[in-house]
Amino acid sequence: MVDRADLQVVARQLGREPRGVLEVAYRCPNGEPGVVKTAPKLPDGTPFPTLYYLTHPVLTAAASRLETTGLMREMTHRLRCDSGLAAAYRRAHESYLAERDAIEPLGTSVSAGGMPDRVKCLHVLIAHSLAKGAGVNPLGDEAVALLAADPAAAGLIVGSSGDEWIGKKDCGNRLRYQLDSPVDRGGDRRPPARCASRNADCPVGSGVDATGELAPDAISRTRAALTDYAALLRLHRVERVRMVATSATRDAANRDAFFAMTAEVLGAVIPGSVAEVISGAEEAELSFRGAVGELDSAGAPFVVVDLGGGSTEIVLGKADNEVVASYSADIGCVRLTERCLHSDPPTAPEVAAAREVVRERLAVALQVVPVEAARTWVGLAGTMTTLSALAHNMAAYDAAAIHLSRVPGMSCWPCVSGW
Repeated sequence: MVDRADLQVVARQLGREPRGVLEVAYRCPNGEPGVVKTAPKLPDGTPFPTLYYLTHPVLTAAASRLETTGLMREMTHRLRCDSGLAAAYRRAHESYLAERDAIEPLGTSVSAGGMPDRVKCLHVLIAHSLAKGAGVNPLGDEAVALLAADPAAAGLIVGSSGDEWIGKKDCGNRLRYQLDSPVDRGGDRRPPARCASRNADCPVGSGVDATGELAPDAISRTRAALTDYAALLRLHRVERVRMVATSATRDAANRDAFFAMTAEVLGAVIPGSVAEVISGAEEAELSFRGAVGELDSAGAPFVVVDLGGGSTEIVLGKADNEVVASYSADIGCVRLTERCLHSDPPTAPEVAAAREVVRERLAVALQVVPVEAARTWVGLAGTMTTLSALAHNMAAYDAAAIHLSRVPGMSCWPCVSGW
């Protein structure tokens, strides 16, 4: 039974009598209703598929402003490009349907808000995320994070005070960029919510091993990807951004031109922003910290292997993120391909040559990193995720299923032993 006082508040919020309200599903920090849960059919029998309805006028106005920014189009585009995001969004759709049908089936597979294939109403997604909490509807969570950054709406979002937006980019042989919010300025160390994440195919390291320079085409493609990301920075009013460049730029003679380009593109949004080249040791430490953050500490010590395009980092560390030993080897899938694997498929002599290079580099790495001390091995990057997909016989790549998946030591061998 809904409290009569709550219904009166909702009526004032909506400017009309609410219909079919089952409960207040979300309260703002000030105690006012923000989202109501409604019956699948109104009292007059009219179907009403929107299970969670955004009622607070400040939140609805903020959601409407978001809808004018092109965010829904950008989210829909990401659903087509990111299989992991699409899978999580579909699970939100299925959860929404199951919860609604448990009250009263409507005989339809349509949920609300455009789920599961597109985004057509942010009000619905925001209401869903506010009602169910973070982790159920990924795009709803992103939109809620944006409301938390809106001065007009921030006070009505639980846990939103003192937040800022953080943009991150990792530029190795591919460019990955990510937008997270919120990070609390007051010392709260909760994990940030993922707002946007993309990979761009910018072969920054292509040809560096042979020529010692970044190719003009690689710099141009990186500029195009950064320009796309800069639009996201403007859209979400990002306050800080960090772009790190790794193996390819460490080795390139013309890296100054690359950094000048990043300063031009990023600096136009956030003055003074520019990519920074990090050492192999720092790359190893960052890889380790990112990899073990979600792991059970009982599995420590960990060895993290980050097999990139131009280099491979091998790191031994403890559960508290302390790195015990690390080594950055100048071998990676792009560098090895350019150096040894010139045929498609590679010939037996080419494979033998590649194996010899790997053995030589690993022999040095294993003198530095005592991997035998590890209880758990963790693999990062595309080669590792591909091996996991092969080991689990995936017909289609599913990022959500691969993340934190376990691969028995020899389960990949039948897939690759012929190479």
